[in-house]
Amino acid sequence: VSMSATMTVPDSLTELDQWLLWRYEQRDGKPTKVPYQINGALASSTDASTWCSYDDAMTAWQKAPALWCGIGFVFSGTDPFFGIDLDDCLNAEGKLKHWAQPIMERFSDTYAEVSPSGKGVKIFGKGRLHGNGTAFPHGDGRVEIYDRKRYFAVTGKHWAGEMLDIEELQAALDWLLTLSPHG
Repeated sequence: VSMSATMTVPDSLTELDQWLLWRYEQRDGKPTKVPYQINGALASSTDASTWCSYDDAMTAWQKAPALWCGIGFVFSGTDPFFGIDLDDCLNAEGKLKHWAQPIMERFSDTYAEVSPSGKGVKIFGKGRLHGNGTAFPHGDGRVEIYDRKRYFAVTGKHWAGEMLDIEELQAALDWLLTLSPHG
């Protein structure tokens, strides 16, 4: 899936200096989204000194689109956001698989976008995890939930074509966490 060097994401994300660049690299024989700083050095999802503004990340990507696959947003303990990654939740026609429908219904009023692979959806909300992030198999896919120390590749490809703002969804987040075998 190629990504456009122009995109629209919620202002509540773009106003934070929690952005980086990323590209696919082989790690342990599989493609991995490796984070980079705009100066070309490796970035870290736990070191704010390696992050930059949205505008700086977009400019760096636009200047070298062959070098970078895109930009990413870093979740931090200092921001109110969490992210949910529904891996492999879309079928070949781009429709939600059955297992993902109840999840998307609970988060239908907040910003979500199609992932770089075109096979998943990333959901952004406001709320807090009561511990570390979690990941668990669900249906024939996987659910990952983070609110710090991770980043999401951002595509700007709005789910269902809608540009929504990021909403407070603690109750929905708590519900989703009950689906995790980790509790």
